[in-house]
Amino acid sequence: MKYESATNRRLRNPSHAQSLAEGAVSSLSETIQLMNESRRKYRVVIGLGPGRSGTKSLAELLSSQTDVVHAEHEMIVPRFFGRDPSGRIDVTTCKKDADDKGLHVDDAAKHSHDSDTRSNERNTESTGKKRGSWGADRRLEWDTPRLVRGSRQRTDEEEAMWRVLRLLEQREAFSTWVRDASTFAKEKTGMGKGKKLGGRGWREHNSNNGNAGSMVDSRMMPQQCALADTADTSTSYIPVHVVAAVSSVGLGYVHEYVALDPTVRIVVLMRPREEVVSSFLNKSKGRNHWQRHSRRQSHPRPLSCGKYVQPDKTWDSAFPNMSDDECEQFMEGVGDDKEVRPSKTCALRAYWELYNLAAKELSERYQNNVRIFDMKAALNDTSVKKRMLNWCGFNIPVLDTVHLNKKKI
Repeated sequence: MKYESATNRRLRNPSHAQSLAEGAVSSLSETIQLMNESRRKYRVVIGLGPGRSGTKSLAELLSSQTDVVHAEHEMIVPRFFGRDPSGRIDVTTCKKDADDKGLHVDDAAKHSHDSDTRSNERNTESTGKKRGSWGADRRLEWDTPRLVRGSRQRTDEEEAMWRVLRLLEQREAFSTWVRDASTFAKEKTGMGKGKKLGGRGWREHNSNNGNAGSMVDSRMMPQQCALADTADTSTSYIPVHVVAAVSSVGLGYVHEYVALDPTVRIVVLMRPREEVVSSFLNKSKGRNHWQRHSRRQSHPRPLSCGKYVQPDKTWDSAFPNMSDDECEQFMEGVGDDKEVRPSKTCALRAYWELYNLAAKELSERYQNNVRIFDMKAALNDTSVKKRMLNWCGFNIPVLDTVHLNKKKI
């Protein structure tokens, strides 16, 4: 199969990917400056891993750190900008508030987006074919979504701009976490952190204009939570809060993360290949997120398993579709039979190899921003765990909060 994921191709050409990311950030400099003027001060820690590699435990570990306002695993990123009819992000819908204290999206654009969302929900309910929650299409995607039929598809530069805009939407959610912690900590310092918001939770959160008081860390002192806006602060000391997001799909956004914020710290947890493959095979029975498949199985080379694969609205877009050429080097026991497609096991091995090679290259390219740790050592070895958290900027890390649960991973 000649298809190749655009993100896979980009990860194999890091110099070009870095150039695209820096160019997109430069093109959106006015929008970025406008958003930075209204955001509060915080640091960002990103956690990555190919999946089944301790990322959920990493999110819990980061969440337990004193300065962390909120840490989320497989974060749902709410749409902040409007979309045009073809599906492209429209930054012109973002405007500054009259009181210069924040940003808002034009009401007409927001109403149009809400109408499209309700229409998509009805279509999904009527077909009942795809698995996944309402908020599935709001997670970061491995590849940029396809535009509506008949529209000119994105160029490499437009795809880079789309990724930067999605990260700006994520940063807007980060700002909401910090703003909520600052607003509600004075009254609710004893309240624990809220759980990850699902689709309904994000709808209620957005409809209430971010007035949710569940993002407060019970371990934070009141003076730490009293974060003042840089625009009107009268003191020289501004406590820096930390937000964290952990996922597997973030690997495709590393160049954009660094171009947007040179201080970002990105931790990559890796696990031996065959352990990841075995865990995914047990976890994803009946599903295949790593190969293109059709409901009618119309591909000229059928899957070697010969079984129907259930599309998954939530996770199909979070992993790359590995091409047959990328998978064939891992085919075993098939011989020279070119009529049979590589199995899901082959695709998983190809995915892990891509992730591992890309992570190593990124850690060498961005030595101050990206670092790789072994999963078992980082989550179970106290010295390695401390070194990882120190590198993330936590001078007095909380260590005895999480351990590797071998039965679940």
